[in-house]
Amino acid sequence: MDIVEALVLAAPYFKKIHSQDIMIGVTDKEVFHYYAPSRTLDLGLDKGSPIPSNDATLMNALAGQRTINRLPAEVYGNPVISAGIPIYGPDQTVVGALALAYTLENEEKLESLTKEVNGITNHLVDMVQNVAAHAEELSATTTHILDNTRKTVEDSQEVNKVTSLIREISEQTNLLGLNASIEAARVGELGAGFGVVATEVRKLAVNSKEATHDIEKSLSTVQLSIKQMEREIQSIAESSTVQAELVTEFSDVIERLNKASNEMAVFIQSFTR
Repeated sequence: MDIVEALVLAAPYFKKIHSQDIMIGVTDKEVFHYYAPSRTLDLGLDKGSPIPSNDATLMNALAGQRTINRLPAEVYGNPVISAGIPIYGPDQTVVGALALAYTLENEEKLESLTKEVNGITNHLVDMVQNVAAHAEELSATTTHILDNTRKTVEDSQEVNKVTSLIREISEQTNLLGLNASIEAARVGELGAGFGVVATEVRKLAVNSKEATHDIEKSLSTVQLSIKQMEREIQSIAESSTVQAELVTEFSDVIERLNKASNEMAVFIQSFTR
């Protein structure tokens, strides 16, 4: 049994043990002694088929050169890796060639998916950055509103002071009107006109006191509403801060995913070249 016959017997085992779905052929210097296609790559050859003169891999092997070629997708529909080695006889002359080939269809799909993932993650990064910018703007706005709300509460306290002063004035005015009415009654008819004025002053004081009470009541309601709004705005501000932190964390995760996808793409290219 010569070396070519031995390789013909071993070729089916090479096909089974290889990690790829390979096409394999064993030739002498003129024809094929063994040919087995892969599921996706079939040149339509049989035992006894002549060696194609345009097959650079086999031609180089028969010339004594070990060759590995990457054929573009235009040749067989998918990128193909082909490899060939010379078969040497007992006298170390080339008596034939052993060649195999396999498509990179799965690798191409994986590379395409990787590119798609990269595109998605890049789009997500842009979206997250946009959300982060809006979150920061919202946080700044709520902080500004919160400051204004607190200032409004402080200003309303000043209004309380004014209404307290008006109430005190109305009470004093009411007291003065009462004293004036007493004096007018004491002097009789001479104080009748003054008594009318004193009565009107007392009425005005009472009305001022009632109005002041209504103002204080309304102001108290407004202050309660403002304080409630302050608490709600504070809650929004805290939520905005948490949102900004989550967006930053999410952005970091996407960046890590993008880095892993790039590394995968480099890895795929490294073993398909």
